[in-house]
Amino acid sequence: MSRVSIKSIRGILETAAQLNLDGDAILVATGLEPSILNDIDAYITQDQYRNMWLEITQRSGQSDIGLQLADFAHVGTFDVVGYIIQSSPNLGEAITCSIRYSRLMNEGIELKLETQGQVAQITYNVPTEPVPIPASSEWALANLLQTTRDTTGVNWTPIRVGFRHFLPKNLTAYQQKFRCPLEFNQPVDFIQMDRELLHVPMLQAEPGLCAVLKRYGEDLLKRFPRATTFQDKVRGVIIEELGKGNVEAQRVSTRLGIVPRTLQRQLREAGTSYREVLDEIRRELSVHYLRDSDMAICEVTFLLGFSETTSFNRAFKRWYNLSPGEFRRLQSSR
Repeated sequence: MSRVSIKSIRGILETAAQLNLDGDAILVATGLEPSILNDIDAYITQDQYRNMWLEITQRSGQSDIGLQLADFAHVGTFDVVGYIIQSSPNLGEAITCSIRYSRLMNEGIELKLETQGQVAQITYNVPTEPVPIPASSEWALANLLQTTRDTTGVNWTPIRVGFRHFLPKNLTAYQQKFRCPLEFNQPVDFIQMDRELLHVPMLQAEPGLCAVLKRYGEDLLKRFPRATTFQDKVRGVIIEELGKGNVEAQRVSTRLGIVPRTLQRQLREAGTSYREVLDEIRRELSVHYLRDSDMAICEVTFLLGFSETTSFNRAFKRWYNLSPGEFRRLQSSR
């Protein structure tokens, strides 16, 4: 399972304290001892990270809490990665470095920089996470925007911003933060900017310091190799293939460059099976679609890779002892 550095957790909880959220209580509710914050080399799992954000959202009572916390973040919040960004020669190099060293803070995320014409797009994704956590995505994109504004001195406005999660009921905070067209229910979180901004120099660019920090970053990458498991890779491929309607083990095996027998054997050695991994992803996504969207049940059936609605109904009843329709009505009555 992918890991998240305790340095990242400390940064998030320090900003949460600015809104009177009790970091120790959040950690305990997540199943972690507060003393873990004192171990700078410690990691937590991606599931614990996810549960921490859910706890923060619940305790704050604010659906846009990720945007609010980003207002209190600063370069030091992101440890060595933040200082590499700050000392880089220009914004393009800073973003490239943040992509390379991002796993020092969170192994589970994928950051990419792509350019097309005059548009540069930065994407943020957690491939093994079937259900997006709005606060986590808000935190990531709002910090990307604010950090690049602070370190360049340019109060730039994105061309477009997109989120994986569904359209929230209130867009006010999003509109005030990003000041651009917003899109939701996207395949990945993203922020688009004018390509020319990549050439903007950083206010505190220091080539010598940047070189030293990058060497330190490279040393850390070697000391703490990525802990992504085979099961993580399988989950990532299944999530990608679900919406295409092909979730057979043969297809996933081909994507991973192995034969189905090897796929099953490696999952068995990890204490699970292909069917169990697929079932878990479908179970998580089914609740997300039924609770957080107004999609018809037939649409949910398709997105989960079931061949027909009756198959989905049987699976859902096995998971929750309710039909999809009963579950949705129960959620609506709350």
